[in-house]
Amino acid sequence: MIGGTWHEGGPHQSAELIFQGTAVYVFCAIPTSSRTSLDTSLTFFIDNSTVSNYNFSVVSLWQAPSPSGFLYHVPVLAANGLPDDTHVLRVMNNGPSDILLDEITYTYSEAILDASKSGGIQRRVITGGSTYDTGSVSGGSSGNGGNTLSAGVIVGIVIAAVIVGLLIMIYIIVPCVSACLREDEPPKKLSSSANPGDTKPQVAAQPPQPPQMKEGEVPPHQPAV
Repeated sequence: MIGGTWHEGGPHQSAELIFQGTAVYVFCAIPTSSRTSLDTSLTFFIDNSTVSNYNFSVVSLWQAPSPSGFLYHVPVLAANGLPDDTHVLRVMNNGPSDILLDEITYTYSEAILDASKSGGIQRRVITGGSTYDTGSVSGGSSGNGGNTLSAGVIVGIVIAAVIVGLLIMIYIIVPCVSACLREDEPPKKLSSSANPGDTKPQVAAQPPQPPQMKEGEVPPHQPAV
């Protein structure tokens, strides 16, 4: 519908898609305006076998028509449980009918070795003439993407939490414990200035002795006190 994807055609025109996967989903834009008399009548084939039909009548529309005249991204086919092999999907227009492909999505399983790494089931979307992967999905046939944490991310979070805990212990808990231990220590005694190993007794000072006199010497005159 955008970028030159509108193609005029007659009855029993078809569109084909070759894919390798286990499920496929088709979404269409459905006209709802009363200005067109064309309904939507589609038949779906997988590997040349009819798998489903879709019919929509503007007259039987149970709700008010869309202001734009179309309902977008309407699911018209959901085929699950296909063998993991190459398949051919064909969408055929039945008689006077509109076929407006909006999006085709299919899921596929990777090889056993790759499946153990990436989750196994992949989802691929084809829209507007381009194809892109949307990553792993939870549930092989649901087609709905799931956001899951890988083992590497979980391990990284755990390691970061352990490191933060160790830093808290080092910078907060350890200084507090050391301060408490210092408060519990008994006070130290002051040491004397004397050397503990010096045990030599101290000799008292003696008063001066008078000079000794030789025989025949007269002592000097001593002043009276």
